[in-house]
This record gives sequence, structure tokens and C-alpha cells, in this order.
Amino acid sequence: QLDRWLSCDEERFCHGLKAHINRDLGMPKLLSERVAFPLKKQQASAYVKGRVVLLGDAAHVVHPLAGQGVNLGLADAAFLSEQLSQVALKDSEAVDRALKKYQRVRRSKVAESQLMIDAVHHLFTKQNAPLPWLRATGMKWVNRLTPLKSWLMTQAGS
Repeated sequence: QLDRWLSCDEERFCHGLKAHINRDLGMPKLLSERVAFPLKKQQASAYVKGRVVLLGDAAHVVHPLAGQGVNLGLADAAFLSEQLSQVALKDSEAVDRALKKYQRVRRSKVAESQLMIDAVHHLFTKQNAPLPWLRATGMKWVNRLTPLKSWLMTQAGS
């Protein structure tokens, strides 16, 4: 539907956007030209080079499913802060070790999250049988199994 929404007039676009938001927030107003960009996962090959450190969207991009990009960026900042608070910043070797640990741990965690986000995205966007039935049945079981539900919620929040 991308081409249709980019090429329609402003009034139709705003009415369509309001309908999709599905909340009474008033009529949206465009503040700039409409543009589109692909949603894709990306991860920098290195998060650290010398004393330059990437975190958040500069280090990795994930599908905007459930706002996990924000959570991953906040976790990057927290982990980096924790690592650097444990070393004397004048000790170059200790700082280098802390930055390497940050890179190793966070790249691994982001890759794990990207796999989970991709799996959930594909599970909920594909309509081929028996996926709709499996989704519905799986969600019922997740909702009934409190420990599993709690664990999944914890994973989504980290």
C-alpha cells in the first residue's frame, strides 16, 4: 500500500492516518513531505573503535516491533555506563577491556533480540495455514502459563 499512501492527496492521507491510529487525537497535520524508507535490521560490524563507541540506533537497527529498538539502546547505555564505572578512566588497558566487553556482550544480546523480533514479526504477518491457528493456540497457552508469560514480558522489556 506504500505507493497508494505516498501518492494520494494530503487530505486523504490525513484521514487514512487518523483511521489507522484508531484514537480520537484530532485530525493529523503534515509538517513535512511524506517519505518512505525500508524497515530492516542492521548491526554495525564493530561497536568500538579506539575510544569511539556506538550505541543505540548508531550501533543497531531493528524492526520497530513493540519499541524494542529503544529498549536495546537504553540497555546499551546502561551496560556501557556500568562497565566504565568499574575502571579508572586513566587506565587505557582497563578502558580498552571494558569497551571490548561492552562490544562483545551487547552485539550478542542485540543479535539474539533481532532473531526473536524477526521470528515474532514473521509469525504474526504470515497468513498461510496453519499459522493463524498456531498463533491463536500459542497465545492462549502463553496467557495461561504465568511463568512463561512473565519471562516473555521480561524479555520484551530488556
